[in-house]
Amino acid sequence: MKQSLIIFIMTICLPVLACSLTTDAPEPTPIPPTFTPASTSMAQAPTGSSVPTATPTTTTVPPTATATLPPTSTPLPTIQLAYDTLNSVELDAQLRSPLDGLWVSFRNVNDRQATLDVRTPQVDTGLQTIYLARPGTSQSIRVMDLPASVEDDIYWSPNGRAMVYFLREGPGVSSAETGLYVLNLDLGSAIRFFDIDSLQPRGIPGHRPIWSPDGKSFLMVMSTAYATDVFVVNVDGSNFTNLTESPAFDFWATWSPDGTKVAFVSDRATCPTREPDAPGTCDSLNFTPPQGGNLYLLDVETLEVQKVNDTLVTGPPQWIDNRHIATTSGSLDPLVGTTELWIYDTLAGSGWQVSPADDALYTAPSWQNTAEQVAYQRAGDTTTIVLADRLGDVINQVDRYNFPRFGLSMDWAPDNDFLAIGGRNGQCPYGIIVLNQNFELVTAPATNLLACDPVYSPNGRWLAFMGISPRPGTDAQEDLYIANANGLGATNITNRLQGQVHFIGWVGNP
Repeated sequence: MKQSLIIFIMTICLPVLACSLTTDAPEPTPIPPTFTPASTSMAQAPTGSSVPTATPTTTTVPPTATATLPPTSTPLPTIQLAYDTLNSVELDAQLRSPLDGLWVSFRNVNDRQATLDVRTPQVDTGLQTIYLARPGTSQSIRVMDLPASVEDDIYWSPNGRAMVYFLREGPGVSSAETGLYVLNLDLGSAIRFFDIDSLQPRGIPGHRPIWSPDGKSFLMVMSTAYATDVFVVNVDGSNFTNLTESPAFDFWATWSPDGTKVAFVSDRATCPTREPDAPGTCDSLNFTPPQGGNLYLLDVETLEVQKVNDTLVTGPPQWIDNRHIATTSGSLDPLVGTTELWIYDTLAGSGWQVSPADDALYTAPSWQNTAEQVAYQRAGDTTTIVLADRLGDVINQVDRYNFPRFGLSMDWAPDNDFLAIGGRNGQCPYGIIVLNQNFELVTAPATNLLACDPVYSPNGRWLAFMGISPRPGTDAQEDLYIANANGLGATNITNRLQGQVHFIGWVGNP
């Protein structure tokens, strides 16, 4: 990779880069009192509604993870905006202006020339090619080549004008080149923003860059001297800011749909600081980070922080709309334990358990964007797909499809008319299944095409999924299919490519 950014900035200093790549960190913001209305406990459902039988209790943060990390008495270096590596990218002419409409993005590992002689395998290039394709047409655009070691660490901005990717050390990538890069389509260049060796700060899993709804900035959780904080940076490298600036662990951050708030998880209520010798410190020579914490809200404009719940959150929170947040709680070892599904109404100040309190494993929750209904899988002796209302009352259930415990993926269409069901993690036992909002079968699974990872387009017109043909004589590799919203009319849009195909996501404006 070329190491020429400093010369580039000094000689050109494009206005879009602002020639000033950092801003002063904000003054620490006092944390307001816990976000609990005087008349409503966080364990209550809305007034006048039937409540699931479970009565949640306050849960403390559990024992820490098993991964061994350096003692907190040895602080890590302060995170800085690197902005030290520039790679010019030759872009297709169609990418030099804003994308028109919706596109689907995928990556093809080792895009090889087809050969009729199967006895002559093609040499592994060690690369993957990023593509954009327009649904309903044969139009596709090659974006760029990346090392195959990047894998799925590719994140498009909602407007399709920038793409974040993470380079890890491996074939074709030296230790001096690793880090988080931003491909800016308006500039035709990829710039290293952060010289980091992992997207999982201090070994806490479940992290990735999270774009703001307007595509102008993204969130990153990164290590601080003794813990982790939530940072934000603009797509041009300006306004790099520590949003939470807490001596505790702040992690699993995500934007609200309107971009005005950030939800995150923190252990600050039980472990206010990790700094050695500080009052209330949790410092230990055998220190390891937490695997859960409480849910908090941060106002992006004022940087005020409010605590939302007292229940342990053990997975990244999900905004359903601008008011409701869904979380996962329960056992930290779901392979042998149980999990719980919760929802929080941030305006009413109430939260309640949606899944029954029967010590089963509840996975793959998919909420309607109105927060009225949720579909999830109950895994016990058998697996059942359940439809429940927002209070947890079961409306309907389907038990004729037996997916693995962590092998189910579901997605509601934006208008909530359809629910698409498929496998995940390469475990695809059925063709695409589509139910209506009453959990009635609309499209039965085909036997000649197995389906994984269904995702509706933002306008609800298209359904993308990864498909595998089980027929004898086929390569048994996954291809990307685009179908109508009801799951019918599926078209293979990657059948001309060799090697492995992986779905990235929908890009552009409806």
